[in-house]
Amino acid sequence: MSFRLRPVGTACLLALATSIFYGLALGRQPIGRDEARVVSQAQQPIQGVPPVVIDAGDRWLQPINVYATKLAHVVRPGFFAGRWASVIVASASVGLLFMVGWRVFGGYIAALAATLALVFMPAYMTYGRQGLEPIYVVPFVLIWMYALTG
Repeated sequence: MSFRLRPVGTACLLALATSIFYGLALGRQPIGRDEARVVSQAQQPIQGVPPVVIDAGDRWLQPINVYATKLAHVVRPGFFAGRWASVIVASASVGLLFMVGWRVFGGYIAALAATLALVFMPAYMTYGRQGLEPIYVVPFVLIWMYALTG
């Protein structure tokens, strides 16, 4: 692998390893009420223009996790579709963090240490395995940071 593609390959391997690691424990926790609400809204057909926010009765939902759950439900139907969507987003964020760390620190060791710290952080592991919206903000922040450091 060429020197320029080596960080990209490492980021992809870290994202793949994270998706496998997070995907192994999806069924350990029961589906919560908020996750069930997202899955229920994802199974509803979209009529007309997609809404900016989704009215779920007693709450408003951000559309990004509902649409990601809808897409994951097409690929892998079931009640854990929202969790699979969150695992994919969390894994992509891990790869993006490695690329940001590689640009900021200029080396593999520090970027790998920052990435592994994120992967094993309990809050990130929890939200990366739940089908809720807090994890969906992370890739946008990391893309912004990558563009800022370039």
